[in-house]
Amino acid sequence: MYLDRDQPTRRAPEHVQLVKLFIGVSDAIEVDVRHVRPQGKDDNTEVTINWAVVPLRRNHPSLIVGVTNIFGAQYLGAKEPSEFMVSAYNFLVPQGPPTPRAPLVRGHLGYGNDFHDGWFGALQYVPHPSLRFALVNYQDDWLVDWRVVHRLRPDLEVHWGQVDTDPRICVRYCGDFR
Repeated sequence: MYLDRDQPTRRAPEHVQLVKLFIGVSDAIEVDVRHVRPQGKDDNTEVTINWAVVPLRRNHPSLIVGVTNIFGAQYLGAKEPSEFMVSAYNFLVPQGPPTPRAPLVRGHLGYGNDFHDGWFGALQYVPHPSLRFALVNYQDDWLVDWRVVHRLRPDLEVHWGQVDTDPRICVRYCGDFR
């Protein structure tokens, strides 16, 4: 992913190249690896581990705990591991695929220290399997995230959209590497 920000922030410079890899170790544990090449700064790699203590269910909130930057890399201004917890809850869940009359609506609320900088959250609205919107508050910034999703195969998707003023393109493989 390449970000070209119109309005750089203290944590995100104007140009950033970013590669992300999410690995599901089990149904409850995920390891996220992000390699960042920020404009005018050294490359670095940050590793996060997430544990779904309570998985998300149709009418029951989830609870995920984790640690961002577990190895203490120089990650976009953070130098220490940052603990966090986040919960998600489905306010509206359609019986089948989401439609404009029966969308998926989900809320997220989390808290973390250091890099996460306190409370954060999001509200997601999915009116169609190929169209997703979110209003996000993170590090006291309000962002609008939207994307169009095209499924090439059952295990391969292409996402195109925008986060705030930054264009986003990503390829997502949801298969089994065994």
